[in-house]
Amino acid sequence: MSNLIFQKRIFNFDFYTLDGPPNFPVNFLRQVHGVDFISCPSEGKHAADGFIVDKMALINSEEAYAILTADCLPLLFVGDKIVFLHAGWRGLHQNIITTKTVKENLPTYLFIGPHIKSCCYEVSPAFVKNFADPTLFLKRNQNGQERIFFDMEQFVIRTASAAFKNIDIISSNICTCCSKSFHSYRKDGTTARNWNIISSKIRT
Repeated sequence: MSNLIFQKRIFNFDFYTLDGPPNFPVNFLRQVHGVDFISCPSEGKHAADGFIVDKMALINSEEAYAILTADCLPLLFVGDKIVFLHAGWRGLHQNIITTKTVKENLPTYLFIGPHIKSCCYEVSPAFVKNFADPTLFLKRNQNGQERIFFDMEQFVIRTASAAFKNIDIISSNICTCCSKSFHSYRKDGTTARNWNIISSKIRT
């Protein structure tokens, strides 16, 4: 049985994380580190990285939607509708959070779920060229060797703040790599996933 490892009430629905597959029906995607979204039910067959969900339909139903992560970002935008998406560095590099789908939703709220934070996300010097802003990278000298760490959350905050006026941004402030409760590929190479779920109420 999967365990509840995080929960947050957002408006009239819940965002929560299980440490394994739920024992109830849930919509999920075949995530491909891209920028495509779907607005129909999915049982893992659709190749996409985000859902477009009607708010009232979510609140007034038993439907549940999941984004699976093991260090990447589960991002929840609330505007005219709900846009619930998966973003790793590739998705961020492809500007998934400023795609037409997200912009047309006119988001006023963004919740950043548990993900690997800059304390643990070490990258190579060659990786730095993927993002133009050098302040997204933290350099630390350890045992005489310079190590570079990438701040995905800060990239999201800056990009969303610039794209969406007056958006309210809240972070879980949880690093999946630091936490013993969350699966993290960077921590131990796991193939298990954190099931980040939204539904009208918490189900386990």
